[in-house]
Amino acid sequence: MPISRDEFEKGRTRDTIKTRIEKLLQNGRAYTLSEIGSYIYERKLTQKDILIIQQALKELIEEGVIEAKEVETRFGKETYYCAKKFKHFPIF
Repeated sequence: MPISRDEFEKGRTRDTIKTRIEKLLQNGRAYTLSEIGSYIYERKLTQKDILIIQQALKELIEEGVIEAKEVETRFGKETYYCAKKFKHFPIF
């Protein structure tokens, strides 16, 4: 199946785990790994699912697309993931 030039350049197709995570995080909210997993798989997560999501999150952090932060909740500390905010400067 042919892919677009953009997919070729990025080295991945549009419907990967990474792109689905990016799409979820575009709304400006932060999510835990289990919340991200529920969005992606729409079922109870297996250990394999968790490992795949962890790898995708690690790669997105390394690429500078998302950031992770440990947040104190009423149940203890949890890691949340959110899209990085970029400052946009006007082009003159």
